[in-house]
Amino acid sequence: MFDIAKEVEYQGKILPSTHPQNVLVRSISDNVMKAMKDKGDGLNWEVVVVDKPEDCNACCYPGGKIVVYTGILKHLTSDAEIAAVIGHEFGHGVARHGAESVTSLVWLGFLRFILKRFVMSFIANAMLKIFLKLPLSRRMEKEADYIGMMLMASAGYDPRVAPKVFEKLEKLMGDESSIGEFLSTHPSGKKRAQLLSQPKVMAKATRLYSANMREQRLSQSNNNDNTTSNSLAMIDLLQNLFLTVLVNHPSPW
Repeated sequence: MFDIAKEVEYQGKILPSTHPQNVLVRSISDNVMKAMKDKGDGLNWEVVVVDKPEDCNACCYPGGKIVVYTGILKHLTSDAEIAAVIGHEFGHGVARHGAESVTSLVWLGFLRFILKRFVMSFIANAMLKIFLKLPLSRRMEKEADYIGMMLMASAGYDPRVAPKVFEKLEKLMGDESSIGEFLSTHPSGKKRAQLLSQPKVMAKATRLYSANMREQRLSQSNNNDNTTSNSLAMIDLLQNLFLTVLVNHPSPW
């Protein structure tokens, strides 16, 4: 499932399939995967919950392996908040960010080799990190935010929750300054919330959410109609059976 280092790190910490937290996360993940349809083709999706109370995080490994830590779950108070986090990780997988990261490392290595011919090694590393590596990472996070919110909306979870989740997580993590964002692999929670709350973006997500709600109501209505039809058919059957008994076995009175 994971590389050797992660296998050792997670050994004995992956919650069993029957654990309530794992059941909840898997249920929400299944709903998101159904909403993906063919967008996640080619990936072997697997979602696990790892018992690390001190780790307020979730991550997606190459190939569709998603890990959610118990440290983040204790701060998420609704299914929609969990869906926002899980949807974000699915977004990384759908966008193939794992493969993109590997490719970027090759190019960064090549550029580092060239730069080191002209500047000192630590300067070359700092330049590549600040001007290429970190901006690339932040772009991937923004893409995953967008894809994740569309997926959670399509799965029937209120997308208006997503911006609030990223603001909440930033307060838990710490630095909200612009300098902190510039030197971070992730955009600030405030920036992420602003991007997701843009009218066109939120309107699209809301349409997907409304479409899912209509589909659920229609499905429920059809199920109720089928239940009513089955009940009426059973009543007709019992009435016919009763009449048949009366005809074949008339009352002595």
